[in-house]
Amino acid sequence: MSVERILWEEDATGLANLVRKGEVSAVELTDAAIARAEATRPDINATAEPLYDAARARAKT
Repeated sequence: MSVERILWEEDATGLANLVRKGEVSAVELTDAAIARAEATRPDINATAEPLYDAARARAKT
């Protein structure tokens, strides 16, 4: 299953469990969430202040 699909199908607890089990990384989930925000942002201005670099740095810790 793709990371993008996982984001649509899992809640936060499910995502945390997948990361804990090593099935997906926090960085992969963060990148997929950023891609989704960027895809919708022009239409609905979903992100007032994109802090994507900070999010990626945090996901690596």
